Formats: sequence, C-alpha cells, structure tokens
Amino acid sequence: MDSTGTEAKTIDDLQAIVARSRLDADRLKLALAAGAIVGTWFWDVPADRFTVDEPFAEAFGLDPALRRDGLGLEKIVETVHPEDRASLIAAIEEALARGGRYAHQYRVCRTDGQYHWIEANGHVVHDEGGKPISFPGVIIDIGERRRIEAERDSARALLTNFVDAMPGVVYAKDREGRLMIGNHGTSELIGKAPEDFIGRTDLEVLEDKQQAAMVMATDQRIMASGRSEQVEEDVNFPDGRRAIWLSTKSPLRDADGAVVGLVGTSLDITERKAIEASHREIEERYRLAIGATSDVIWDWRLADGHVVWNEALATRFGHALEQTSAQWWLDHIHPEDRARIEATIHAVIDHSGTGWTDEYRFQRADGSYAFVLDRGAVLRSDDGAPVRMIGAMLDQTERKAAEAALAESEERLRLATEASDVGLWDVDIIKDVLIWPARTKGMFGISPDVPVSMRDFYAGLHPDDLQATSAAFAAAADPDQRALYDVEYRTVAWSALRSTSRRARLMRPNS
Repeated sequence: MDSTGTEAKTIDDLQAIVARSRLDADRLKLALAAGAIVGTWFWDVPADRFTVDEPFAEAFGLDPALRRDGLGLEKIVETVHPEDRASLIAAIEEALARGGRYAHQYRVCRTDGQYHWIEANGHVVHDEGGKPISFPGVIIDIGERRRIEAERDSARALLTNFVDAMPGVVYAKDREGRLMIGNHGTSELIGKAPEDFIGRTDLEVLEDKQQAAMVMATDQRIMASGRSEQVEEDVNFPDGRRAIWLSTKSPLRDADGAVVGLVGTSLDITERKAIEASHREIEERYRLAIGATSDVIWDWRLADGHVVWNEALATRFGHALEQTSAQWWLDHIHPEDRARIEATIHAVIDHSGTGWTDEYRFQRADGSYAFVLDRGAVLRSDDGAPVRMIGAMLDQTERKAAEAALAESEERLRLATEASDVGLWDVDIIKDVLIWPARTKGMFGISPDVPVSMRDFYAGLHPDDLQATSAAFAAAADPDQRALYDVEYRTVAWSALRSTSRRARLMRPNS
C-alpha cells in the first residue's frame, strides 16, 4: 500500500475516533442531563491527583476552586460517611491491584451537610508493568434506587415474616412448578431446609414420587385453567406420618395478567376429618336409637328456640311435624300444668342444671290429652352457656289409667271392708313379718301403733286351737299341697277371748 493510501486510512481512523468521541460526549451529556450521572472524575494515580467536574464537587461537598487545582484521594475520602470509608478504601485498593472495572456504593456529604447515596463506576488502567496509571470514572446518584430497594427489602422481609407466621404450608411456584418461596411448614413437609428446595420441583424434593406427580398435575391444571381451586390431598411426611391437607391454590399473575406461576396454602385437616367421621358415626347411632324407640325424642336448639322431633310425635300423638318452636310445645301442655313445667325446665336451664324430669298432660292432635313423663339433658358450651337440650317424652296414659283403676278398686275394697266385720292381714313368710291394718288390730282390741309378729299371733291363740291353726298354715305354705288356709280359732292374748275365722291363699313366686 502506498503512502497516500496509508494516510487516507489514518485520516479515516482519526475521523472515526473523533466521531466516536463526539458520540460518547453526546451520550455523557444526555446521561448528565437525565440525572443518571451526576459527576465525573479522572485520577492520575502515580501523582495522586483527582480532576473532577463541578457536579462531582457539588456531590462531594467540595470547594469548586479545588477541583481545578486537583485533589488527593485523602481529600475525597474525607467527605465519605465514616461508616463507609473503610469499605471504600478496600474497594479502591482491590481495583488498583486488579485493574479493570470498578464499582462501589457509599454515602457522601453534600454542601448542605446531608449524606446521600452514590455509586462510583470507573476503570483502572495499568501500564505494561502492571502498575495503575489512571483511574477515570463517573458517579451516579442512587438515592432513589436505594429508597426503592429499601422498600423492596422491607416488603420482602414483611412477606417472609408473614409467610413464616402462617400455619400450615405456604408456598409459591413458577410456571414450571419450581418452588420460589416456602415457609417453615413447607420445610417440615418436604423434610429439607429452604436452600435445599427453592428452585426445585416437587418431583425433585419429595420422597414419594407418586404423590409429587399428583401434586404437580393439580398445579398445572390450575395454572392452565386460570381459576383458583380448593382440593384435599393425601400427604406422606418423611417420618412416615400420613395426613390429609386442605389446599387452596390460585394462579400467580404478572402485571399484564398472564399466569406466571401458582401460590397456595395447605392446612392439616387430619384431626378435623377424624372428628367429622366420629360425628357422623354418633349421628348415625343417634338416628338408629331414635328409630328403635317408641319414645318421642326432641332436640331443642336454645339459640333460636327451634325444637326438632322424631317420627314418634306423629305416631304417638298425631302431630305430623318434624320441627316446631318451643312455644308450640308449651302451648300444647295442659293449662293447669303449663306454668309449673315452664318454671321447672327453666330452673334447670338458667341455673347451671344438667337434667330435668317432670310429668304433665300433653295435647294430642285430636284435642285429647295424654299423660307424659318427660326427661331432658342440657348441653352446655365450654363457658357453661346452655346450647341445646335433648330429651324423650314417654306416653304414660295407659299406666295412669291402670293406676286410677287400681286406686278405684282399692277404694271399693276399703269401703266394703269398713261396711263388714272383716279384717285384712298380710304375712311375709320369708321375712317373718305380719302386717295388720288398723281395722284388723281394732277387731282384736290392739292399738294401731302396736306392732305384731307371727310369734305374737301364735302366742295369742287358745291352747286348744294352736296345733290346728299352725298345721293349716304349714299346709298352705307347702308347695306340694298348696292348700287353702281356712281355719277358725280362739284368741286369748289381748284380755278377751274371741272366736275368729281366718281364710287366706299363699302367694308364691314363679320359681
């Protein structure tokens, strides 16, 4: 190549360098105007002489006149926050020894006396011997960035603390199912520390691969659908425990609404499921017990006043109702019994009682009344407040009728006895107890309050009648003879001689 060509190439190179320099200068001006760069420096390292521009001097609180004369490193460091000086000097020394790019963040004091954050970016140039000869660079005001980063770190710390404080398992996954965050419950479930599962999928961290595949399939379905779901999942812990988890999972979206992952929470509901199963078993037993009895079973919910009845309310009393109010029940109690029953049942409910029993007349659907025996038990909350009362109503009408008939018969017998010269007596052979009513004692001139026994009876017989009377009694007591005790005798024990006829039939048990 001739000299003309060489010269032309040199000119072209110079023009390119000038063009690039102008472009770099223009870029620097634009950066300075935009506020990204707030100052520049050039450090002649061997001479320890800093040449800085005016914005740099203002940022470091330096006298603008000094920047033209040059500054030493020590003067620059004096304006740095005391807590940041040691790390700054260490970073500079490391850059000088290594050469190349340099970046460091620290606080400097402005002319107004306030510290602000900057980031210094520079490049250390070495000579052929590896010694630093120049160190140019720029400073960037990062106060706003530091504020945003501080807010971000605070929010991240708040999120971390919040997630760790939540019960159960809390986690977030990316679109591929890799865990991005997990609380202490996640660590317990997986059996690994966060650093061992963050960035990994369930298939990579769970021992039960079948379980992991099912979880990931559910996650992918939810992310694909874009809809939240609540699912129950069987979980196997690393220590062999088995549990049932209730998981709520929702798609994680970015600012544009695109699904980029999944967030979820899982709670251990094993105990709750066991309690629910126990309750179902108890309810089934309760239902079977109600179906097996003819009693009218009622369940009074004290909070709302509703009473639930079993089918016996219809079969026994004709009321085809499954649920009524408590007032309906009171209205169907006989007016003469109503106030008493309301008082006795509320005395139990309102005064920490547990059981109630009473008898009253209850109106049937046809308007007639049945005699009932009613029993109830109060169920209370942990603080003792009455919650429910469950009871059974037994129809006593037939028993009451039988008792009335018996009482009527006894009254007729009493009247007949009083109208005749007949005295009744009863003897318990096993206990050797003789029972004479007052009228019978009166027939023998004995005071009603004087007790008598079989020995007294035999002692009071006429000697000539004792053998025949005792023989007749023995024959009646003999299970083989079963004779009728029918005998006449004379008594002499009570100051007078009387002639008496006695008749009885011995009562025996089935055995």
